[in-house]
Amino acid sequence: MADNKEPKSIEDYMDRVQKKLIEDGLFESEEEFKNYCSKIKKI
Repeated sequence: MADNKEPKSIEDYMDRVQKKLIEDGLFESEEEFKNYCSKIKKI
């Protein structure tokens, strides 16, 4: 994996996590991921 350098920011890190989860099929889309994250923030 060429992308394993330190993330520049939390946003950079979250973008990578989101791309990986979508690639792995855990989320259908960016929108689904954001909806999931907003539910977590409410807890």
